[in-house]
Amino acid sequence: MNSQVVENYLNNIQIESKTKLKIYDKVKWHIEGNKGTKDHIEIIMNWLFNKKLLSKEGIEVYKLGIDNETSIHSGMLNSTGLKIMDKCYSIWIKNISKSKKLDIKVFEKCAKK
Repeated sequence: MNSQVVENYLNNIQIESKTKLKIYDKVKWHIEGNKGTKDHIEIIMNWLFNKKLLSKEGIEVYKLGIDNETSIHSGMLNSTGLKIMDKCYSIWIKNISKSKKLDIKVFEKCAKK
Protein backbone atom coordinates (compact mmCIF):
# COMPACT_ATOMS: atom_id res chain seq x y z
CA MET A 1 0.00 0.00 0.00
CA ASN A 2 1.49 3.33 -0.98
CA SER A 3 1.25 6.84 0.38
CA GLN A 4 -1.21 7.81 -2.39
CA VAL A 5 -3.71 5.30 -0.99
CA VAL A 6 -3.42 6.77 2.50
CA GLU A 7 -3.75 10.28 1.03
CA ASN A 8 -6.92 9.25 -0.89
CA TYR A 9 -8.38 7.86 2.31
CA LEU A 10 -7.60 10.97 4.32
CA ASN A 11 -8.95 13.24 1.56
CA ASN A 12 -12.25 11.35 1.61
CA ILE A 13 -12.50 11.84 5.37
CA GLN A 14 -12.09 15.58 4.85
CA ILE A 15 -14.91 15.76 2.30
CA GLU A 16 -17.33 13.50 4.13
CA SER A 17 -19.31 16.47 5.45
CA LYS A 18 -20.12 17.39 1.84
CA THR A 19 -21.60 13.98 1.08
CA LYS A 20 -24.17 11.75 2.72
CA LEU A 21 -22.03 8.62 2.49
CA LYS A 22 -18.62 8.41 4.07
CA ILE A 23 -16.28 6.37 1.90
CA TYR A 24 -13.73 4.50 3.95
CA ASP A 25 -11.94 2.69 1.14
CA LYS A 26 -12.22 1.50 -2.45
CA VAL A 27 -10.56 -1.47 -4.09
CA LYS A 28 -9.66 0.64 -7.12
CA TRP A 29 -7.48 2.88 -4.91
CA HIS A 30 -5.21 -0.13 -4.49
CA ILE A 31 -5.22 -1.57 -8.01
CA GLU A 32 -2.96 -0.24 -10.75
CA GLY A 33 -3.09 -2.35 -13.88
CA ASN A 34 -2.49 -5.87 -12.62
CA LYS A 35 -0.66 -4.67 -9.51
CA GLY A 36 -2.19 -4.16 -6.10
CA THR A 37 -4.64 -6.11 -4.06
CA LYS A 38 -8.09 -6.15 -2.56
CA ASP A 39 -7.02 -8.48 0.26
CA HIS A 40 -7.31 -5.93 3.07
CA ILE A 41 -10.87 -5.05 2.02
CA GLU A 42 -11.81 -8.73 1.95
CA ILE A 43 -10.29 -9.18 5.43
CA ILE A 44 -12.15 -6.23 6.93
CA MET A 45 -15.43 -7.17 5.24
CA ASN A 46 -15.13 -10.71 6.63
CA TRP A 47 -14.47 -9.29 10.09
CA LEU A 48 -17.39 -6.85 9.90
CA PHE A 49 -19.72 -9.60 8.65
CA ASN A 50 -18.66 -12.06 11.36
CA LYS A 51 -19.11 -9.40 14.06
CA LYS A 52 -22.58 -8.52 12.68
CA LEU A 53 -21.57 -4.91 11.99
CA LEU A 54 -22.90 -4.68 8.43
CA SER A 55 -26.22 -3.17 7.39
CA LYS A 56 -28.51 -4.98 4.92
CA GLU A 57 -26.67 -3.25 2.07
CA GLY A 58 -23.31 -4.30 3.51
CA ILE A 59 -24.44 -7.91 3.85
CA GLU A 60 -25.64 -7.87 0.24
CA VAL A 61 -22.29 -6.55 -1.00
CA TYR A 62 -20.44 -9.06 1.16
CA LYS A 63 -22.45 -11.98 -0.19
CA LEU A 64 -21.94 -10.85 -3.80
CA GLY A 65 -18.19 -10.84 -3.22
CA ILE A 66 -15.48 -8.23 -3.34
CA ASP A 67 -14.45 -7.13 -6.82
CA ASN A 68 -12.48 -4.23 -8.28
CA GLU A 69 -15.50 -1.90 -8.03
CA THR A 70 -16.17 -2.55 -4.33
CA SER A 71 -16.00 0.26 -1.82
CA ILE A 72 -16.61 0.34 1.91
CA HIS A 73 -18.91 3.20 2.84
CA SER A 74 -21.10 4.27 5.73
CA GLY A 75 -24.27 2.89 4.14
CA MET A 76 -22.85 -0.61 4.49
CA LEU A 77 -22.51 -0.44 8.27
CA ASN A 78 -24.87 -0.52 11.23
CA SER A 79 -24.48 2.08 14.00
CA THR A 80 -21.92 0.05 15.94
CA GLY A 81 -20.00 -0.69 12.75
CA LEU A 82 -19.89 3.03 11.95
CA LYS A 83 -18.44 3.86 15.36
CA ILE A 84 -15.77 1.19 15.07
CA MET A 85 -14.82 2.12 11.50
CA ASP A 86 -14.66 5.82 12.37
CA LYS A 87 -12.40 5.05 15.30
CA CYS A 88 -10.19 2.31 13.87
CA TYR A 89 -10.02 2.14 10.08
CA SER A 90 -7.47 4.93 9.59
CA ILE A 91 -5.26 3.38 12.27
CA TRP A 92 -5.42 0.02 10.50
CA ILE A 93 -4.73 1.50 7.05
CA LYS A 94 -1.73 3.44 8.35
CA ASN A 95 -0.41 0.28 10.03
CA ILE A 96 -0.75 -1.70 6.79
CA SER A 97 0.98 1.07 4.87
CA LYS A 98 3.94 1.06 7.28
CA SER A 99 4.27 -2.63 8.07
CA LYS A 100 2.98 -4.15 4.79
CA LYS A 101 1.20 -6.76 6.95
CA LEU A 102 -2.54 -7.43 6.87
CA ASP A 103 -2.92 -8.05 10.58
CA ILE A 104 -6.57 -7.76 11.70
CA LYS A 105 -5.37 -7.84 15.33
CA VAL A 106 -4.44 -4.15 15.04
CA PHE A 107 -8.04 -3.37 14.07
CA GLU A 108 -9.49 -5.66 16.74
CA LYS A 109 -7.33 -4.10 19.46
CA CYS A 110 -8.60 -0.62 18.54
CA ALA A 111 -12.22 -1.83 18.37
CA LYS A 112 -12.04 -3.21 21.92
CA LYS A 113 -10.99 0.13 23.42
